[in-house]
Amino acid sequence: MLKESLKGLYFDLHYLLRRDVRLLRRIRQEKLLVVLNLHKISPQTNPFWQPLHPELFDGLLSFLKTRFRIALFREIELSGEDKADKDKPVAVLSFDDGYYDFIEYASPLLEKHNLKANMNVIPACAESGLPPWNIQLYDFLNSVPRLLINEIRLPRLRRKIKRR
Repeated sequence: MLKESLKGLYFDLHYLLRRDVRLLRRIRQEKLLVVLNLHKISPQTNPFWQPLHPELFDGLLSFLKTRFRIALFREIELSGEDKADKDKPVAVLSFDDGYYDFIEYASPLLEKHNLKANMNVIPACAESGLPPWNIQLYDFLNSVPRLLINEIRLPRLRRKIKRR
């Protein structure tokens, strides 16, 4: 709870200091390309890899669509002179690893906002049908009793995982 409150305070402070406005101005002036590399969108929590909640993703899309022109990588002019909508800088939404939750949660929200995103998949995983090794590890750890996980001793890691 304290961590979430501090995180909220941090972002509120940046908003009050108008850092978002300055960052957006810099993005426009320097014609920077913004790439958001996203992974999982899901309401289900995971102590090993926290996904982005769909409500937060929905808010992010609302924010982005008013301030950026969302494009796919293939739509970006290499010259840097983008002909469409010069008032808005370009942002790319890029999803890695091809998780199923993209179909369940991200895709309907992208459709709701009439936005598109790049989907990057790992060819070896598509061929084998197996998730990447790190996801296999997270799934395994998530299936093990928390008490057993909390018995693992790693240097400088004191955090305990809450029981299910």
